[in-house]
Amino acid sequence: NFIYPKSMQTGSSANSLSMQTTDDASTVFSWYQQKVSSLSLRTTNIIATNTNGSSLDILEVATATQSIKIKIQRKASDSVTFITVTSNAHFNAGSSVNITNSI
Repeated sequence: NFIYPKSMQTGSSANSLSMQTTDDASTVFSWYQQKVSSLSLRTTNIIATNTNGSSLDILEVATATQSIKIKIQRKASDSVTFITVTSNAHFNAGSSVNITNSI
């Protein structure tokens, strides 16, 4: 389940999920890093930027058959952090990692 615990879902499709939370971006990023580690997923890319109070973090992970990209963004002027999780597989069509339900 890749739904951030203190978030509100703002959109979804067959291969993506959008959320927002009042937690800061670094807290959200740490939660996803722990989540990925607990599932023994292979990290393929990490980008973490913070400029003038705005942050953009991207965590890309993979299994043998699926890749997942987690984007966490908060502008200095925002009161919420935006989270987008996307996959190259349909989440509810037998993918090896399902972001909307427990594994």
